[in-house]
Amino acid sequence: MMEEEKADSKPLITFVILFMTPLQGMGIDIYTPSLPHIVQYFSADPFYVKLTLAVYLLGYGIGQPFFGTLSDSKGRKNPFFWGMVCYVILTMLCSFSPNITTLIVLRFLQGITIAACGTITKTILTDSFTGKMLAKKSTYLTTAWALGPIVAPAIGGYLQFYVGWQANFLFLAAYGLLGLVFIRFLLPETNEHMIPWNLKNTHKTYLEILAHFIFIGAVICMALVYSLIILFNIVGPFVIQEVLKFSSITYGHVAFVMGFAFFLGTLSNRFMLHKTDPHHLIPLGIVVMLLSSIAMIFFAVAMPVNLYILIIPTFITLYASGFVFPNAMGKCLSLFPKRAGSASALMGSLFIFGTGIVAAFGSLLKTESLLPYAFAYLGLQIIAFLIYWFIFRRGLRNTV
Repeated sequence: MMEEEKADSKPLITFVILFMTPLQGMGIDIYTPSLPHIVQYFSADPFYVKLTLAVYLLGYGIGQPFFGTLSDSKGRKNPFFWGMVCYVILTMLCSFSPNITTLIVLRFLQGITIAACGTITKTILTDSFTGKMLAKKSTYLTTAWALGPIVAPAIGGYLQFYVGWQANFLFLAAYGLLGLVFIRFLLPETNEHMIPWNLKNTHKTYLEILAHFIFIGAVICMALVYSLIILFNIVGPFVIQEVLKFSSITYGHVAFVMGFAFFLGTLSNRFMLHKTDPHHLIPLGIVVMLLSSIAMIFFAVAMPVNLYILIIPTFITLYASGFVFPNAMGKCLSLFPKRAGSASALMGSLFIFGTGIVAAFGSLLKTESLLPYAFAYLGLQIIAFLIYWFIFRRGLRNTV
């Protein structure tokens, strides 16, 4: 009876997951056009304004083990619902921040609560699908996640231009509120193997997951690839609006194109999965990213800062990353089906936490020249290639 009910609800499950997934990234991308304006509004150091991105990611990373473990012991639906209730409240409070310190704290707490969405959506996917269907749904999920970077900056650019930075957070709160309705009335409970919470068992489970070298290699690759997107969000608004003197709307349009690059890459990856194996697509994506970053360094040295030197290599890099991220994520999700919540939480926590650390260092990058940005890209991609080659590759080839 449970199997029949779950089969009947799968279209609704897919709808709710795909609707909620973009919200995770929108919390970053929608207000990036406003970063220079927030600096002016609070008369703050740009470093602290950029730090609002990093602390959101760090909170997101910290919150995922909590919600993952909770969803294994208490089910998926209730932790998802109440986590999102807290997210909506905190997001509304962000728009009323009286100073940059308050905004930083609220962004950190907002990151913790959005972890309910980031962790449990992936876990519900693992509960509901297996095999090739899980791989396809993982690609759908990654594609939906890519919609955030596509539409959010364009929306945020117009909201900033016509209303102000506070409108970005009110928009996110309204989106989250609609998601609460869908979770409450459309989403069934998918956890059929609830495990009573036990500190000893939780510790043992996490140690077991962390001992899996394929899992660790895949997570590191995910963190490095996601960091490429975040670095553009940190550097791009200041280069485009302050150095090149374009408006927030122009930045929103450029960020829309960059988000579309990753989206297009995930769609291409989905098509290529019908023709080849993931272990061929991951190195292909990494090599293309390396070449585009080398080209960016060459042009940044040879020419003054301009929009095309920033846009073209970044577009190619983010397109190629669409071949790396979903395949690494799909492998992580498939390794521990009986501990899906814990594995999903640990995966999300580690790769987001790693991205948050990169983002904190990325906040220090100077924006008068593109060379710091280009070298940061190249360094991350070299590390990703080494991790893939020495850790992830052998295990992936043996388990595909």
